[in-house]
Amino acid sequence: MNRRQRRSIKKPKQKVFTIAAPPMNKLAAPTQITLDRCYANQFLNCDGGLSREHYISESLLERFEKIPAKGIPWLAHLDGDISPASLVTRCLCEYHNSFLSPLDQFVGPAFDAFVRFGANRPEKAFVDGRYLELWMLKLLIGLLCTNKIMHKGYTFSRADIPSDWIRWLYEDQKVPNGLGLYVFHFVNERLDFSKSFTIAPAFFEKRILGIRVELSGFRFLLALEPKENAFKKDHPDYSYILYRPKGFNKDPYPQEVTFKWFDAV
Repeated sequence: MNRRQRRSIKKPKQKVFTIAAPPMNKLAAPTQITLDRCYANQFLNCDGGLSREHYISESLLERFEKIPAKGIPWLAHLDGDISPASLVTRCLCEYHNSFLSPLDQFVGPAFDAFVRFGANRPEKAFVDGRYLELWMLKLLIGLLCTNKIMHKGYTFSRADIPSDWIRWLYEDQKVPNGLGLYVFHFVNERLDFSKSFTIAPAFFEKRILGIRVELSGFRFLLALEPKENAFKKDHPDYSYILYRPKGFNKDPYPQEVTFKWFDAV
């Protein structure tokens, strides 16, 4: 096919989607009420009893008839599939759990957009990168509260969660520049855009660096230490991760995923 013939091919009209969720609220004023097991009790405004928290958001889990254990490293030793009802922990009071519900509502539709990207549909999806960043932070904190994350013989717990992480999650503060969401660049590789997800905490020596999440072929790293601390410069991930990218497109299909960052339109 020559250049003129390629120009004459009419591309299908591109649909535009915006992945929206309710806005995050401002925290309630301190009431001096705290629950010991609520990881957000530093704000002194706990309310209600401890709730059953899906540390992997239910809006993501409900998109699967079965949850394969192989996508969840600390459960990979189990045979077969696992029940979403088992992926819960009591680590938040009712108020602080419901406060984060916009993040839980967001991740399911965002996952759908990544799945459609792999299906070669003519569309442009706007995904809120800030919400994705905060959702991954919520996921990581919830995982640490399960007391099931181990590395080099050490079991991580709530005691390993810096108070800064909790402030970033609840107080609508920007994560310091250089920390936050990275996306692995697609460089001459065959990607698997199957309807799947995997999650794995990322470690640096004996510390938590952040968390890696793959959502239908899109590979993300939430880095909570500077990139220079996490990777040696000759490490393959050093060059091929992009910090808060604008998005991705796929030729020859009129298909894009565009990330919105903070107040950018």
